[in-house]
Amino acid sequence: MKKTRRFVTACVLSPFVFLAACSQEAPQPKQETPNLSVIDTPVFAPVQPAAEGLEDMLAEIRATAGIARAQNPASCKLAEVGVKPCGGPERYIVYSTETADESKLLELIEHYNAASQAYNEKHQLVSDCSIQPRPRVILNQGLCVPQATQTH
Repeated sequence: MKKTRRFVTACVLSPFVFLAACSQEAPQPKQETPNLSVIDTPVFAPVQPAAEGLEDMLAEIRATAGIARAQNPASCKLAEVGVKPCGGPERYIVYSTETADESKLLELIEHYNAASQAYNEKHQLVSDCSIQPRPRVILNQGLCVPQATQTH
């Protein structure tokens, strides 16, 4: 009789225990505001490790590009950054000629691209040889942002 009573009590109470456990929400990770001036999604991920000063050079490029704010869509530009071993850019960076020093930025990118290509050749790196479509750049609420290009 005691065993039956315990079994019935357990059967009656267990759904409430499970429901109480399910009602607690898991902690949400802190969301950071994305930097819209650099496209670093896995599609445009670097194919080489950060080495031989490339990481520092890339950080300087990002700092020089800054946040691509603009009032005129013609001020929104896109630059190819880095060199994949099979050719083509590692990634793209969006910048605004209204907020960035374009000549300094392009000079930094030129040096980075040469260093990236030299690194690839020195270490005989290979990549997947995929060519990513060049995104369009649009002005959206005062920010220059990349927009995926249709490949169909």
